[in-house]
Amino acid sequence: MEDQGAQLAEKLLSSGWGVSKILESFVKPVFLKNSKVQNAKLSSGKQLKKRVLNFEDMDESWRVEIMQATSILHWCISQTKPSEVESILGLVIPPILSLIDDYDVKLKTRGVSILERLLKLVDSETFQPSNTSSPSGTNTKSL
Repeated sequence: MEDQGAQLAEKLLSSGWGVSKILESFVKPVFLKNSKVQNAKLSSGKQLKKRVLNFEDMDESWRVEIMQATSILHWCISQTKPSEVESILGLVIPPILSLIDDYDVKLKTRGVSILERLLKLVDSETFQPSNTSSPSGTNTKSL
């Protein structure tokens, strides 16, 4: 199953599709379609809407689709150069967090594996808040 997702992504990339387009067209829709919105309450009392994967209401065909999407996600990250990571963060972080937040241990593990691959590509400045100063007083990199 993982090979099928990687083969599809490879075919798309060789046909001129970039990693961002593959993530936008294949991975994002799968996670949006297979998630539901839940309300989460912050300690301040503010209500947030949070998307979570909805595995309990799905038939077996969903499992194939989500596993292919995670394979494509992992493959896309492995094809991304460190200098290009910032441009795809908005497309990869939500599905990774959805996987890690799931009750299924296999999907949690897959999410952690994908996150680990992503973190190997980035430097510590990538995740610094924008427009803040470091302890030395120099400005950090803006996202």
